[in-house]
Amino acid sequence: MRPSPGSQSLLWVVFALSGLTWPHVLRAQFSAVDLTAPPACLQSISADSMVRVVVYVAADTVRHPFDHPDTMRHVNRFAMPNVAVVAQAVGEQIRTMFGAGSDTLAAGAPLVSWRALDEPIDVGAWRDGRMVARVDRDSGDTTGSTLLMHAFAAARATGVGFVWPDSTSDSVTFTLALVAPVVSRSHRVSPRLDPIQVPVFTLSVPWVEPVRLRTTSAPEYPRDAVMEGARATIFLRYVVDTTGRVEMKTVRDARDFAWLPPSMRLRDFYVQFLQAARAALVRWTFVPARVGGCPVPQQIAQSFSFGFSTVGGVPWHMEPWP
Repeated sequence: MRPSPGSQSLLWVVFALSGLTWPHVLRAQFSAVDLTAPPACLQSISADSMVRVVVYVAADTVRHPFDHPDTMRHVNRFAMPNVAVVAQAVGEQIRTMFGAGSDTLAAGAPLVSWRALDEPIDVGAWRDGRMVARVDRDSGDTTGSTLLMHAFAAARATGVGFVWPDSTSDSVTFTLALVAPVVSRSHRVSPRLDPIQVPVFTLSVPWVEPVRLRTTSAPEYPRDAVMEGARATIFLRYVVDTTGRVEMKTVRDARDFAWLPPSMRLRDFYVQFLQAARAALVRWTFVPARVGGCPVPQQIAQSFSFGFSTVGGVPWHMEPWP
């Protein structure tokens, strides 16, 4: 039985994002914020907003959205020990480059800036012995990824590689990144959850505070979708600027991950749901993200779940875009 227009009071929209908690939200200190602007503010962060922490080489295998859990467990059984060996070798090369001993950690500055953290390199390993690395993304400060590339090349020159068991897998992709623990405004240092962490040097980093919602308004359920009993989950990403508003030109949808009931074609109602979600975001306001007291833009990943329920309320939470 299809709902009538008058039953819209029983409709609700769930803003389903992942959880706004420490340290799970900021899985990386600076990967979700735009550190290129405003440069004047970021360059004048006060010393009392900085905390000295240990920087690690973190590593993990790359997971794709459609990888079956059994497949990943099979890959990780042989891949993770190999990845750990590579990460350890890369870490040793970095400590050597910084002049640190086997039981000491040198200071990272001035050779590496805190703005160069969380910029990973992607590494591909093949059964025939090949291993190739490339920079995952290019931010304004490339000293971190450049250091990783040099250390990886030096580690490979020593003969570091994978040991391949009998397996159906012929290749593995993993990431290496220089990362720091999460530092809150109160200077509380929370350990990271990366499966592989190799300490390499110490560095002073600023505290980070993620975007927080200030005001919201529920999206309007499309009338045609109400009449047809359509439900959907729309996945979006966007940037919240330093004034606490959504930069609408940055809103992008992930149509490949949208969901509608099997009986309905995606194009029938997808555009209407997407327009409703975008219209709601225009009205939302946020407390902008801050790095050491400096307001910065931040990317957000979010899903809107349009559905039918007799339960009131609008639960929500958010996740910085990795």
